[in-house]
Amino acid sequence: MKIQYHNDQIRVRLTSAEVEALTLGRAVEHAVRFGAEPGVGHAWRVERDERLAQGVPIRLDFEEGVACMRLAAELVTGMHEEHTIGQEVSQPVEGSAALRILVERDLKPRRGRE
Repeated sequence: MKIQYHNDQIRVRLTSAEVEALTLGRAVEHAVRFGAEPGVGHAWRVERDERLAQGVPIRLDFEEGVACMRLAAELVTGMHEEHTIGQEVSQPVEGSAALRILVERDLKPRRGRE
């Protein structure tokens, strides 16, 4: 999982193996530790959520110190079957601002271009 932040934008790129895990109902987790003290760092969890619809295919929340991203089942299936590269949404945040969220899968290299 590759995560990029820029202002009010977050981009998450998932590998084929991570998309496969999501398809099978397993969460994908990533953590970065800062310093020597336990619990100091930043953690991410991406999971498939059957309750989300295509109208709101991505939801990002902060739960118990973990950024938790939920993806609609249709989005995960589309990325797994390779007819969907990703999805972008705008999620309302404090005030009138919005958080731009982009989730995409890594593209497999073409033969002879590895």
